[in-house]
Amino acid sequence: MAKTFFTIEPTYSGFTDQLTQFSAFYKLGLHLGYDYLHTAFISHRSNGSDIAPPVAGPDIHGFIGLNAHFQRRQQTIAIGANVEPIVMRLSDDIVPAVATGSLAELAGHVERSIGRTSGPALVKFQLDGERKRIFSLIHAAIPQFQDGLDLPALYVDARVRAPIATLHHGDGLKIVVHIRQGDTSVVETPWGSFIPVWSHRGDQLVEYESFASIPSTQWQFEVGQYRQFLDELLARLAPARSSTLVFSDGADRGLKLIESSLEKLAWSPEQIASFNQATAGYDQRQFACFAGMEGIELHVGETPLKLFQLVHSMLEADIVVVSNQQRMAPKLVANLGRENSPKVIVLYKQAIPNNSDVICNDQGRFIYVDIANPDFDSLLRRLGNDPAISCPGVTIND
Repeated sequence: MAKTFFTIEPTYSGFTDQLTQFSAFYKLGLHLGYDYLHTAFISHRSNGSDIAPPVAGPDIHGFIGLNAHFQRRQQTIAIGANVEPIVMRLSDDIVPAVATGSLAELAGHVERSIGRTSGPALVKFQLDGERKRIFSLIHAAIPQFQDGLDLPALYVDARVRAPIATLHHGDGLKIVVHIRQGDTSVVETPWGSFIPVWSHRGDQLVEYESFASIPSTQWQFEVGQYRQFLDELLARLAPARSSTLVFSDGADRGLKLIESSLEKLAWSPEQIASFNQATAGYDQRQFACFAGMEGIELHVGETPLKLFQLVHSMLEADIVVVSNQQRMAPKLVANLGRENSPKVIVLYKQAIPNNSDVICNDQGRFIYVDIANPDFDSLLRRLGNDPAISCPGVTIND
């Protein structure tokens, strides 16, 4: 029987989202017995080339070593110039259509969809909609890559080939706090109102008199909430030495969206002038709560270098603190993190997040903490008492 090859064409998205698509579809293709042909990944969103001209040097997929690994490994395979690629679009919408939602049913759905050919075939897996259930199904059935592919080792090899300096200081506890702003933020005006800019919200660009008056704010966090949680965590951990890096993309994308949409806000000329004048120092004011804190460095902005530094800092950290406003850190750690480190603390409001679409056991890998009522006793047990996830240099204060 002629061979069936497969490749993966990720959606236009951030690189960790593309990694998540690769992880699930790679497992599925191998399960089907197909041979993998790599299509080079590129993320315009993560590289910042969607808002500025591209810069010279490696892109993020080159930085983490994914493309280089498959380019070194891949052999030239003649599948025939006349082979018509078969596009296989998958999403949660097809799960009910495959009866039980089992991996066997999913595999059968793919096989029936592509049909049989007399010659070689090339299947292009593409995501076409939501993926929570279908990716969770794949990871639950196939926790590890069947061919032994080791993505964390690819990253280590990439750093051997192209080192990057650490931003952490000393040999104590290493912490990274990642605060996503940008196109998911709520922008504060000079007169104290608040404007959601996230396109996933139905009230994008609606102006509210206070942050508390914004409906459905379970996905939105104020910068000060991260600072308060960090203070309480460090007070309880009492690390002998620590180095904390606070990263954020900043509010530039959100500010630019408002600047391009002023006609929708019906502001007076005086308000427009006030807003434009205030944008220059916006991030400095928003992150002022972290300024001058001993052992804490602030890195705000969105550039390729800052992204590389964020990725490297997270992967060498002991603890990463994020909120469910963003899923970059969970997706990054699920794909490139070491077996038991870093520990990812995911702050949430109202409902515990579900990251089972990025890893087979998200409750075991990530520590979910209710920001309104943090259970520090449980958190500290996860961080300090379990040998599998203990953190160096930490003394827990009762």
